[in-house]
Amino acid sequence: MQASKNTGVHAAIIAPEDVTLHDLDHCPSFDPAMAVVLFPSDDAVEVQALQPLSLDRVFIIDSKWKKAKELNQHPALRGVRRVRLTHHRSSFWRFHTSGVADDGVCTIECMLLFLRALLQHPLAPPSPDLHAYDDLMWFFAQQHRHIQQQAVLKLQQRKDRKRKAATDEGACAEGP
Repeated sequence: MQASKNTGVHAAIIAPEDVTLHDLDHCPSFDPAMAVVLFPSDDAVEVQALQPLSLDRVFIIDSKWKKAKELNQHPALRGVRRVRLTHHRSSFWRFHTSGVADDGVCTIECMLLFLRALLQHPLAPPSPDLHAYDDLMWFFAQQHRHIQQQAVLKLQQRKDRKRKAATDEGACAEGP
Protein backbone atom coordinates (compact mmCIF):
# COMPACT_ATOMS: atom_id res chain seq x y z
CA MET A 1 0.00 0.00 0.00
CA GLN A 2 1.35 3.41 -0.96
CA ALA A 3 1.37 6.12 1.69
CA SER A 4 -1.00 9.01 1.09
CA LYS A 5 0.50 12.35 0.19
CA ASN A 6 -2.66 14.25 1.17
CA THR A 7 -1.75 17.03 3.56
CA GLY A 8 -5.10 17.86 5.14
CA VAL A 9 -4.40 15.32 7.85
CA HIS A 10 -1.33 17.37 8.85
CA ALA A 11 -3.57 20.28 9.79
CA ALA A 12 -5.95 18.01 11.70
CA ILE A 13 -3.02 16.68 13.75
CA ILE A 14 -1.46 20.08 14.42
CA ALA A 15 -4.72 21.97 15.06
CA PRO A 16 -7.33 19.40 16.15
CA GLU A 17 -9.54 22.04 17.80
CA ASP A 18 -9.78 23.99 14.55
CA VAL A 19 -9.55 21.40 11.78
CA THR A 20 -11.78 18.42 11.18
CA LEU A 21 -11.73 16.06 8.25
CA HIS A 22 -15.05 15.07 6.70
CA ASP A 23 -16.26 12.78 4.00
CA LEU A 24 -18.70 15.02 2.12
CA ASP A 25 -21.33 12.29 2.26
CA HIS A 26 -21.23 12.58 6.07
CA CYS A 27 -20.70 16.30 6.49
CA PRO A 28 -22.19 17.91 9.62
CA SER A 29 -24.89 20.50 9.11
CA PHE A 30 -23.78 24.11 8.69
CA ASP A 31 -25.06 27.47 7.51
CA PRO A 32 -23.94 27.92 3.87
CA ALA A 33 -24.03 31.71 4.32
CA MET A 34 -21.29 31.40 6.96
CA ALA A 35 -19.06 29.08 4.92
CA VAL A 36 -16.81 29.14 1.89
CA VAL A 37 -15.16 26.51 -0.26
CA LEU A 38 -11.57 27.37 -1.06
CA PHE A 39 -11.49 26.35 -4.71
CA PRO A 40 -10.42 28.24 -7.85
CA SER A 41 -13.66 27.83 -9.80
CA ASP A 42 -14.89 30.35 -12.36
CA ASP A 43 -17.38 31.80 -9.86
CA ALA A 44 -14.87 32.10 -7.00
CA VAL A 45 -14.18 35.49 -5.44
CA GLU A 46 -10.87 36.64 -4.03
CA VAL A 47 -10.28 36.47 -0.29
CA GLN A 48 -10.33 40.26 -0.12
CA ALA A 49 -13.99 40.21 -1.24
CA LEU A 50 -15.02 38.29 1.89
CA GLN A 51 -16.22 39.66 5.18
CA PRO A 52 -13.81 37.77 7.48
CA LEU A 53 -16.04 37.97 10.53
CA SER A 54 -18.92 36.39 8.60
CA LEU A 55 -17.12 33.04 8.28
CA ASP A 56 -17.35 30.15 10.65
CA ARG A 57 -16.37 27.36 8.27
CA VAL A 58 -13.92 26.95 5.40
CA PHE A 59 -13.96 23.83 3.27
CA ILE A 60 -10.71 22.85 1.62
CA ILE A 61 -10.93 19.83 -0.64
CA ASP A 62 -8.10 17.42 0.14
CA SER A 63 -7.73 15.17 -2.88
CA LYS A 64 -5.97 14.84 -6.19
CA TRP A 65 -6.83 17.63 -8.62
CA LYS A 66 -9.09 15.58 -10.92
CA LYS A 67 -11.12 14.34 -7.95
CA ALA A 68 -11.17 17.83 -6.38
CA LYS A 69 -13.02 19.21 -9.40
CA GLU A 70 -15.63 16.50 -8.95
CA LEU A 71 -15.89 17.04 -5.18
CA ASN A 72 -16.35 20.78 -5.72
CA GLN A 73 -19.70 19.89 -7.31
CA HIS A 74 -20.83 17.69 -4.39
CA PRO A 75 -24.40 18.36 -3.18
CA ALA A 76 -23.15 18.98 0.38
CA LEU A 77 -21.39 22.11 -0.91
CA ARG A 78 -24.33 23.43 -2.92
CA GLY A 79 -25.02 27.08 -2.17
CA VAL A 80 -21.63 27.65 -0.53
CA ARG A 81 -19.57 30.53 -1.91
CA ARG A 82 -16.29 29.72 -3.63
CA VAL A 83 -13.18 31.69 -2.82
CA ARG A 84 -9.80 31.63 -4.52
CA LEU A 85 -6.27 32.51 -3.58
CA THR A 86 -4.48 35.09 -5.68
CA HIS A 87 -0.83 35.74 -6.36
CA HIS A 88 0.51 32.56 -4.88
CA ARG A 89 2.98 29.93 -5.84
CA SER A 90 3.90 26.73 -4.10
CA SER A 91 6.84 27.11 -1.75
CA PHE A 92 7.68 23.46 -2.23
CA TRP A 93 8.66 21.45 -5.24
CA ARG A 94 6.37 18.50 -5.81
CA PHE A 95 5.70 16.03 -8.57
CA HIS A 96 2.61 17.13 -10.47
CA THR A 97 0.58 15.11 -12.86
CA SER A 98 -0.61 16.65 -16.08
CA GLY A 99 -3.45 19.11 -15.74
CA VAL A 100 -2.17 20.72 -12.53
CA ALA A 101 -1.23 24.37 -12.89
CA ASP A 102 2.17 25.61 -11.75
CA ASP A 103 0.45 27.65 -9.06
CA GLY A 104 -1.26 24.55 -7.66
CA VAL A 105 -0.73 24.17 -3.94
CA CYS A 106 -1.37 21.30 -1.59
CA THR A 107 -4.10 21.42 1.04
CA ILE A 108 -1.90 22.52 3.91
CA GLU A 109 -0.29 25.28 1.83
CA CYS A 110 -3.74 26.36 0.69
CA MET A 111 -4.87 26.62 4.30
CA LEU A 112 -1.81 28.64 5.29
CA LEU A 113 -2.15 31.03 2.35
CA PHE A 114 -5.85 31.51 3.08
CA LEU A 115 -5.21 32.27 6.76
CA ARG A 116 -2.47 34.73 5.86
CA ALA A 117 -4.78 36.45 3.37
CA LEU A 118 -7.46 36.73 6.05
CA LEU A 119 -4.95 38.22 8.50
CA GLN A 120 -4.12 40.88 5.91
CA HIS A 121 -7.76 41.62 5.13
CA PRO A 122 -8.63 45.26 5.90
CA LEU A 123 -11.68 44.21 7.94
CA ALA A 124 -9.91 41.50 9.94
CA PRO A 125 -9.22 42.03 13.62
CA PRO A 126 -5.65 43.18 14.22
CA SER A 127 -3.16 40.34 14.39
CA PRO A 128 0.26 40.66 15.93
CA ASP A 129 1.96 38.20 13.62
CA LEU A 130 1.52 37.40 9.93
CA HIS A 131 3.45 34.17 10.55
CA ALA A 132 1.18 32.96 13.35
CA TYR A 133 0.15 29.90 11.32
CA ASP A 134 3.53 28.90 9.91
CA ASP A 135 3.72 25.85 12.18
CA LEU A 136 0.99 24.29 10.04
CA MET A 137 3.73 23.55 7.53
CA TRP A 138 5.92 21.52 9.91
CA PHE A 139 4.67 18.05 8.88
CA PHE A 140 4.61 19.07 5.25
CA ALA A 141 8.20 20.28 5.47
CA GLN A 142 9.19 16.94 7.00
CA GLN A 143 7.36 15.03 4.27
CA HIS A 144 8.90 17.28 1.63
CA ARG A 145 12.40 16.63 2.99
CA HIS A 146 11.75 12.86 2.98
CA ILE A 147 10.48 12.93 -0.62
CA GLN A 148 13.54 14.91 -1.70
CA GLN A 149 15.87 12.45 0.03
CA GLN A 150 14.11 9.54 -1.65
CA ALA A 151 14.35 11.25 -5.05
CA VAL A 152 18.10 11.80 -4.60
CA LEU A 153 18.51 8.16 -3.52
CA LYS A 154 16.57 6.89 -6.57
CA LEU A 155 18.63 9.10 -8.88
CA GLN A 156 21.86 7.78 -7.37
CA GLN A 157 20.64 4.18 -7.69
CA ARG A 158 19.74 4.79 -11.34
CA LYS A 159 23.21 6.23 -12.02
CA ASP A 160 24.82 3.28 -10.25
CA ARG A 161 22.81 0.80 -12.37
CA LYS A 162 23.78 2.60 -15.59
CA ARG A 163 27.42 2.68 -14.54
CA LYS A 164 27.33 -1.04 -13.71
CA ALA A 165 25.59 -1.85 -17.00
CA ALA A 166 28.22 0.11 -18.92
CA THR A 167 30.98 -1.71 -17.03
CA ASP A 168 29.34 -5.09 -17.70
CA GLU A 169 29.03 -4.27 -21.42
CA GLY A 170 32.69 -3.32 -21.52
CA ALA A 171 33.64 -6.60 -19.85
CA CYS A 172 31.59 -8.59 -22.37
CA ALA A 173 33.06 -6.73 -25.33
CA GLU A 174 36.61 -7.61 -24.40
CA GLY A 175 38.11 -10.57 -26.17
CA PRO A 176 41.43 -12.34 -26.67
